Amino acid sequence: MTRWFTLIAFAFLAFSFTYTDNPFRWLEGSWEMKKANGNCRLEIWSSLNDHEMTGKGISVKGVDSTLLENIQLVFKDNFYWYIPTVPDQNNAQPVSFKLVRSHGSNYTFENPDHDFPQRIVYHFKPVTDLNSPAVGDTLFVRVESLTGNGMDFHFLRK
Repeated sequence: MTRWFTLIAFAFLAFSFTYTDNPFRWLEGSWEMKKANGNCRLEIWSSLNDHEMTGKGISVKGVDSTLLENIQLVFKDNFYWYIPTVPDQNNAQPVSFKLVRSHGSNYTFENPDHDFPQRIVYHFKPVTDLNSPAVGDTLFVRVESLTGNGMDFHFLRK
């Protein structure tokens, strides 16, 4: 009996040391960036398991929507990878960006070998003060070259 208890306890400990909780669960759901012309861009994220999420970038113009990209956010080889697949770029093949920095709610992914972007930065800003005039959780996304030239996207949780 003691041997079984020891074996079960060892298995539990081994599992607990190899388990990595997904630090990107806050991404789950829909994010919307409204444009002045009434159109919008959406990012929609869902968790597949503790090590993988999928996302979609969608452009919405009136009642029409266009898929801009499919995204995987995967933990493999001891790193997180942001892997977008854009239908009209890179021969519709996925491009991997490695998580190189993580500080608080800032996450920087890079692929210096890619033409553009070479860096993708996600910054999550949750509403933590219920008395704040802010309307909700905010997601800032910056896509840029390694020299810093790029563009910003500002989303609100929908």
